[in-house]
Amino acid sequence: GITFGGHVLVQRQLDQQANDSYLVNYTGKQRYLSQLIVKDALLLSTVADARQEQLIRLDMRQALGEWERYHHELRTGQLRDLNVRIKNSDTIQ
Repeated sequence: GITFGGHVLVQRQLDQQANDSYLVNYTGKQRYLSQLIVKDALLLSTVADARQEQLIRLDMRQALGEWERYHHELRTGQLRDLNVRIKNSDTIQ
């Protein structure tokens, strides 16, 4: 069987993998928001209707606000949605 020490090591590894999955999820959301912002910027360059332009700008502002939030949380390591604090590597810092 697994010794207590072995169990602790396995649990630590599982906890690290859970933290990694949180990061992947957050970065995925940030990437999606980046793509949404670019899509809206491209739409703005072609739209002729003032009402449609207003809606696109609103969508873009909301996406940018969310993107900035995820960016800040990833940089600081404080992932609010998950109530998780992670330590970033020197490379991330």
